[in-house]
Amino acid sequence: MKSIKIFLMIIFMHSISFSGIIRVPSDYSSIQSAIDAANFFDSILVADGTYNENLKIDGKSLTIISENGFTSTTINGNYSGSVIKLSNSSVLILDGFNITEGSGEWLDLNGNTMFTFYGGGIVSDNSFLSVMNCKFSNNISGYYNENQNGTGYGGAAVIYKSDAQFTNCRFENNKAWAGENYGGGYGGAIYVWTDCQVDFKNCEFYNNIAAYYGGAVSFTGTDGVTSGVVAANFERCSFVNNYSGTGSNPLVGSGGAIHSDYFVNQIYANCSFVSNDCDYYGPAIYARRASRMIFVNTLMWNNGEFPIEFDGTFEPNSIAAEYNNFEFGETSIKTNGNTNVHFQNNISDDPKLVNPEITYEIQTGSPCIDAGVSSFTYNNQEIINYSESEFSGTAPDIGAFEFGFTVDVKEDKLPLSFQLYQNYPNPFNPTTTISFQIPANEFVRVSIYDILGNEVANLLNNEMESGFHSLTWNASDLSSGVYFCLLKAGTYKITRKMLLVK
Repeated sequence: MKSIKIFLMIIFMHSISFSGIIRVPSDYSSIQSAIDAANFFDSILVADGTYNENLKIDGKSLTIISENGFTSTTINGNYSGSVIKLSNSSVLILDGFNITEGSGEWLDLNGNTMFTFYGGGIVSDNSFLSVMNCKFSNNISGYYNENQNGTGYGGAAVIYKSDAQFTNCRFENNKAWAGENYGGGYGGAIYVWTDCQVDFKNCEFYNNIAAYYGGAVSFTGTDGVTSGVVAANFERCSFVNNYSGTGSNPLVGSGGAIHSDYFVNQIYANCSFVSNDCDYYGPAIYARRASRMIFVNTLMWNNGEFPIEFDGTFEPNSIAAEYNNFEFGETSIKTNGNTNVHFQNNISDDPKLVNPEITYEIQTGSPCIDAGVSSFTYNNQEIINYSESEFSGTAPDIGAFEFGFTVDVKEDKLPLSFQLYQNYPNPFNPTTTISFQIPANEFVRVSIYDILGNEVANLLNNEMESGFHSLTWNASDLSSGVYFCLLKAGTYKITRKMLLVK
């Protein structure tokens, strides 16, 4: 399997390479025409608007970024195929789009000749994908008419023999479903198939549906010996109101949020599973055939009597759970034999959700507050290692969101952590605002570096009081390109990437 380290190295090379900037629609009227004209490592900057397109990227390495985020910029597939298709070792960084109304399409993946449909929003076939700050909504994978129907895989995305990262993304109202009582579906939002590593951070899965397995996400590996293992990491992700139904087969409909099958290794750190459901097995998670899971600081609530269920008929499964809040304790896990369970240091107390029917946020008095751990190692594998700036209080909370991290700027409150916010606007020309917060008086240095690591500006080098601060940077004397803002405050360091476009 391709290593995620290789993927990260390619992304890093992409970031520091000299590249051109193509503007849509000022340079090219459509995103696809910009893709066709782009050279390797070019960046495509997309203005606000709705773009009715089905994009194809074949063997190129590109960044596609919107000017003002997914609330202002939409790529609409008009239910005429996948919105974006990557193939032939493509590399794509996608930032700030609403991906909607993709319908998936028949693809010959791994010699498959069945009438199946893949990836309403995105298909990544033997490629590398990094998606940030995007929303995937109302995409569908599946097909039905009066003569035939087809199984759908990945309403929002299919990851096949690829490495992928999703950061700060929301998956909402996506379906792998041909229609009531028709066909089947795997992964209402995402289907991951064989020889992949996928990472999800700060992602939300809400109200997604699959006809057979995995209302939010479905994983399938292969033999697990020579190849085919799937590895998945979820950090601070939430799964709410997802559902898996029976489709055309009344004997399936399992894994309301997650389905895992055949050599799939998963980590869930600071995640929330709330109000997910299915017709048969595992309202939150259904797993079989050498599925291995680790849970830490995770909330499992209102997902039915046995939220996690294993099929112990085939290869042995395993689950390790520490410092979680599982509604029914260890009996939340139904093993059905041939499953190793490690379960300790967990609680089963009412998390006091703000509204347990529609949200996953905790409120004052919740037993989840400060009930997690900042570092955790299992079988010599480091699972988490949070710095103090990454949580509020004496320890991390259980669940996807820290209680007390939301700050109302209208009130005179002190910040709870160090933070460097993304500059605004970004991209910019030639001025932009850089904001940060510090929880205590500290010596602060804010510097700007170019892609070669040369310091091009020093904006601040002074003792600062605790609170919120903003700086304005004028880059009128610099050329277009990628720059990095580095904040140093005591031992704390954080960097943000900025794009100057002239």
